[in-house]
Amino acid sequence: MTLSLTVGTNTYISLADAETYMEKVYDPDGLWAAATDAVKNNLLAQATIDIDSEHWRYAKTDDDQTLEFPRAGETTIETKVANACVEQALYRLRIGSEATARADLQAQGVTSFRLGDLSETYGGGGGSVELCGRVRRLMAEWWIAGAALA
Repeated sequence: MTLSLTVGTNTYISLADAETYMEKVYDPDGLWAAATDAVKNNLLAQATIDIDSEHWRYAKTDDDQTLEFPRAGETTIETKVANACVEQALYRLRIGSEATARADLQAQGVTSFRLGDLSETYGGGGGSVELCGRVRRLMAEWWIAGAALA
């Protein structure tokens, strides 16, 4: 079953707009082009979760809105936020399923894992995948002063 995207509810950008963005910007390794629509939808939804997991400057425009943006009285999701969502989705695609699986475990509250002699411990409370540098640059105006950017 393919995840259905709804801008403002579980994503900051539609799949069609994400495709347009990727056509204009870049896809040097062809990863985005090779992914199915179902995978892209999932990546965009996960990227939205990653973005919403951060602490942002200014308040949500409406306390009842599902996502963290728009903020500070804006009435629409800014292009920078939508583009950042695509960049984070591509980043997730690039880091691959291994890192995503670890992040998903952390998001579920797993702090350590052991299988025979192999073990891993997760620090920092887990949650989302770190935001990539392009996302941080696109969303710089909303960063809280002094917040760790990793």
